[in-house]
Amino acid sequence: MSSSNPSDSSAPSGTAVLATGPALRLDGVRKVYGTGENAIVAVDHASLTVDGGEIVALLGPSGSGKTTLLSIAGGLLAATEGTVVVGGEDISGHSPRELTEFRRSKVGFVFQSVNLVPFLTAEENLLVVSELAGARGAVRKQARARAKELLAQHPGSVTADQFGTEANPDIHRRTTAEEIWHDTRGGVDAVVSGIGT
Repeated sequence: MSSSNPSDSSAPSGTAVLATGPALRLDGVRKVYGTGENAIVAVDHASLTVDGGEIVALLGPSGSGKTTLLSIAGGLLAATEGTVVVGGEDISGHSPRELTEFRRSKVGFVFQSVNLVPFLTAEENLLVVSELAGARGAVRKQARARAKELLAQHPGSVTADQFGTEANPDIHRRTTAEEIWHDTRGGVDAVVSGIGT
């Protein structure tokens, strides 16, 4: 595991700087699939603290539990045991409905494979989360302007009116990560990247 902390006071103007304190805390997290003799332990009592603004890379061989751990940290999976706190919110006992709301408002995911809605344009794909969150008025206008700005940063690679099936997956993944990282509303507490699908 390696990390660096870009959240110092030298951050460029307009760049979101995450709050101090743990962005993520996992204590004794365990994930078991099945029961009895057929039980498979995917994560076995993992503990990890990631401070606000810290960037962490999980390294390990295939099958070592990286994807499961990231999925638990982002609220995609519930831990069998242990405590999961993201941005100060303990999600360990959240219901499926509460986890859905948590993911929509607090966590950004960048998957290894691009999960674009094929019938939406590149710009519309960038706006999906703000639309699901019910963005209206000035917030909606600000989100649309930010999407256009991000797409303009990659001229020739993707255009706002390209459909998801036509967009370069690497450019879209990078643009989506930038959108999450520089969330102008400051509502994203964690970016969970590299989740395999």
